[in-house]
Amino acid sequence: MVPRIVAALALLFIAAALLAGTGPAGASSHFVDYDADDDGLIEVDALGKLDAIRYDLDGQGDQDSVGATDWANYTAAFSDAMSGMGCPVAGCVGYELTADLDFDTNGDGSITSADG
Repeated sequence: MVPRIVAALALLFIAAALLAGTGPAGASSHFVDYDADDDGLIEVDALGKLDAIRYDLDGQGDQDSVGATDWANYTAAFSDAMSGMGCPVAGCVGYELTADLDFDTNGDGSITSADG
């Protein structure tokens, strides 16, 4: 009975560590779930990610929908994505804005061609 409890606790610890983004030794798992709320929408919280949407307009977040040519540009914004971007089994179907974005990238108080 005790060995089963110990094994169950060990599995629970490993699962919790993986969900927290670290392995049992505390090392980063290096994967990002871009659909953390599992609603089928890839979360956009930065200007680079907003820009990358143009490479995957259907919001599926996979190399087949993006294409080999633009995959490098897409993954530059959505780096370390989990397989399937962390989408539900049915896949993702679009994007959702999850943070306010500041288009005044040079901080001069106005949005002009001088901004990135």
